[in-house]
Amino acid sequence: MLLRLRELGEIEEGHGWGLWRALRDRRGEAKKPGFPRRVDVALAVAGPAFANLVFDGVHRDIVSLSDASDYLDLRVKHFPALEDALVSTRATAEGDE
Repeated sequence: MLLRLRELGEIEEGHGWGLWRALRDRRGEAKKPGFPRRVDVALAVAGPAFANLVFDGVHRDIVSLSDASDYLDLRVKHFPALEDALVSTRATAEGDE
């Protein structure tokens, strides 16, 4: 549509790009493209309650890191990011109450 307005001489070329950027930002298309983080997928599949139970078991030395990795279907190197996501999920849930 902006191209047609420019062809008709209704808008200048530079003004068209500014309108396009404003429309894009308003529609929310400026999001980062790509796949979701592996941590977010694991949290969505397992659920925060189960993930908290697994981490509680790890911290109490009841569950090994290898078993926790299997339970959550996530490599151990991603555990710190998952714990951060759980903390933010917990804070959001507490704020809703």
